[in-house]
Amino acid sequence: MTPKSSYLGVALVAWLTIALPVIAEPTPTPLPEGQIKAHRIASDVFNPGWDWSRFPGATVTRLSLDKAELLVMALNRNAKSNPANSGLKAQKSFHCFNDIIVCLGSSISHPNSKDPVETLLFQQHLKKADHPIGINGKDVSALPYDKTFTSPTLLCDVVGNYYHIPGKQDLRISRQSSHTNSHQARAWLDHGTQTKNASYHYSVLVSPNKERVEAWKNSRGYTLLRHDSGAHIVAAGNTTSYALFKAGKAEAVPQEGKPNPAVIKVSAPCLIITKLEENTLKLYLTGSDLRTPSEEDEIFNSKGNGPIIVTLNGPYTLQSGIGVAATTVDGKTTLNFNTDRGRTLRCVLK
Repeated sequence: MTPKSSYLGVALVAWLTIALPVIAEPTPTPLPEGQIKAHRIASDVFNPGWDWSRFPGATVTRLSLDKAELLVMALNRNAKSNPANSGLKAQKSFHCFNDIIVCLGSSISHPNSKDPVETLLFQQHLKKADHPIGINGKDVSALPYDKTFTSPTLLCDVVGNYYHIPGKQDLRISRQSSHTNSHQARAWLDHGTQTKNASYHYSVLVSPNKERVEAWKNSRGYTLLRHDSGAHIVAAGNTTSYALFKAGKAEAVPQEGKPNPAVIKVSAPCLIITKLEENTLKLYLTGSDLRTPSEEDEIFNSKGNGPIIVTLNGPYTLQSGIGVAATTVDGKTTLNFNTDRGRTLRCVLK
């Protein structure tokens, strides 16, 4: 169950990297765990030496072993039962465009913690101690290895995924042997202790060939339109992905040579993907509030529906869509969606 004090969301385009089938349509989806795992194969994921408190993509409070509690059969669904992350808040989104994943975080706060808060990019098993990872075009096989980077960094992990981390962030890269006699490579963004209003931005190129890597170095393939406490908005080509954390204005700076993003206002937090195709605008919406019943009456309570109003910049005519109605006044189009427990609603406009 997602803590009410934080929002962990995911905006996806075309596919999801967590053991799910390919999605033919762009689908915005809430991801309560706030983590992401990209693997070539399903085996050898949780290997000896795997740190269960540091899942890739997750933002967590890192505890030393002597502080960590062993929770056996802890079935308490209240997130506050975990003392390590009690009080930790973050806004997270993942935006996937074909083989690119744009990972964003904002409003990361844990002001009362003396332990560091971090966002893990990856942790992977080294089958051989000298198995290299790539850092800015150079193979690094030293073990142990521990270094912090604050300038823009291009990183290649053990299985060939590439990461671009813009500068002015504390990127830690480590290659260590664990107490289980295994070797691990890890990379994470360090947000420090007593964290207040931290943020991060990095992107992942999944399993590319050499030609794709060279092309990605010259062009990241996306534009970050907005990255703050109100919204994460990313555009790639004619597709725009929105993670909107607050009701109100959803405006963003347009890409150079591109029209203004279509969505300008929402009545509630939600996830939206828009795609321009010729004279058609396709819009996909998911409410981030699943409106699940409380623990006391979840068996008998059937609530789950709720309205979300989306305002578009420009006059549009609704061509198709279920659970949505459209009106146009003074050059602005209002879409009234009736959401249902996180299901994606789709409409086509002209």
